[in-house]
Parts: sequence; structure tokens; C-alpha cells
Amino acid sequence: MTGTVQLRSVRFCYPTRPDVKVLRGVTLTVQKGKKLALVGSSGCGKSTVVSLLERFYDAEDGEVVSKLRINLLLEERSEQNGSGSVEILLSF
Repeated sequence: MTGTVQLRSVRFCYPTRPDVKVLRGVTLTVQKGKKLALVGSSGCGKSTVVSLLERFYDAEDGEVVSKLRINLLLEERSEQNGSGSVEILLSF
């Protein structure tokens, strides 16, 4: 798994709102040097995924697997309809 970041069946809710499930079994893999764009409406979990990768929070269930130090370059884009994207560049 060298150079790979993974989320495996991750479930998460914020401690202040335990009744609101933000992530429900998210699984993704990003290889070293690749880009991942998270796109969706406001509140769908884009920034939450980043927070889990940065270890600001722990997953309620599942695994966040990263054996390397990650530098995250975040670029948020807002659209007129309220949806946006977060571009994540993983560098190792």
C-alpha cells in the first residue's frame, strides 16, 4: 500500500450532531500522484472526507488508511446552484 490513501467503508457523524449521518460507508482509493475531485451539494461530506484524511476526526466505523504524511492542497469551487467541489492533490 505504499503511496496509497484509502477510505474503507467509512461511516461518520459529527460529535455535535450524532443523529445526522454525514458519511455512510464511503470507500475510495487514491494512488500516489493522482488527483481526486469530490463534487456534490453543500453538506454532502466533501470537507468531512478531507478532515478525516487530515486526522481532525476519527471515523465512527471503517478505516482511514494512510501510512504517509500527506500534504493537502485544497481548492474549493462554488457554483451558482450551491453545489461545489473540493480538489485534493495528494503529495508524498
